[in-house]
Amino acid sequence: DVDTCNMYYRFNGDLTDACAATGGGTLSASGDASVSSAGKMGNGLTLDGSGDYVTGAFGSITMASDWSIEAWIKPATNGQGTIFSISNSDSGEDNHELSIQLANTDELQVCEGTGQCATTSGMNFDDDKWYHIAVTHKFISIFSDNVDIYVNNDRVVEDNSIPDFVGTPSGSIVIEI
Repeated sequence: DVDTCNMYYRFNGDLTDACAATGGGTLSASGDASVSSAGKMGNGLTLDGSGDYVTGAFGSITMASDWSIEAWIKPATNGQGTIFSISNSDSGEDNHELSIQLANTDELQVCEGTGQCATTSGMNFDDDKWYHIAVTHKFISIFSDNVDIYVNNDRVVEDNSIPDFVGTPSGSIVIEI
């Protein structure tokens, strides 16, 4: 719902956040990042895996809350790296940070800044194929979270208690792969 979301990037012709609430504004492209090519539905963000990314500010995301992130991805090769990240501007690594990535082992990982990750098991991503990925986070306490990971509407990780996210990041979002 664009009236209550925090960030919603459609990449359908531009890099503008469609949220009417506390959105992150317009992203900036680096390298050959482009929104002019064919996506899953309409246009899409194209990143060729060679230093292309988009970055920008974000709304007030509180990691110690319930949240979800979803995206359509089409990896060109396995183990490409970070898909989405929220970082702190303090140059340290902590559990205020989030990354969603394709690991070298061809697994989807959801990690916090200290390296604790929820990881899919036995999930193989084929090259040049579209996948719908989603991550849901249920905050229970500062010592207990539940992370679910979905791939193509199948829950492949359920109620994983690692990682634990707390605080509010103060850096930027990055979308790359």
